[in-house]
Amino acid sequence: MSARWPRRAAGLALDDAGGAWVIRDTAHGRVHYLNASAALALELCTGDNEWTAIVELVCAATGAPARAEVERVLRRAAEAGLIVVAPDVR
Repeated sequence: MSARWPRRAAGLALDDAGGAWVIRDTAHGRVHYLNASAALALELCTGDNEWTAIVELVCAATGAPARAEVERVLRRAAEAGLIVVAPDVR
């Protein structure tokens, strides 16, 4: 598998709402609610962190979620248009 470098889509606002995170997608007029692990995964999507590294970092930081769970979060974020995943162009 080639490396993938996810980055957050433009126009997102990430806010802490007392333990849950609210993502406002102003470009599409949508609101998403995330738990802390999912919010961390999204925050790490800067374009500088490779997909697999994000999964490992979230697992190490939280100690709880399984890799498959974090992978699912990233896939759903991509499907919802919250992140854009580009192949390695370095």
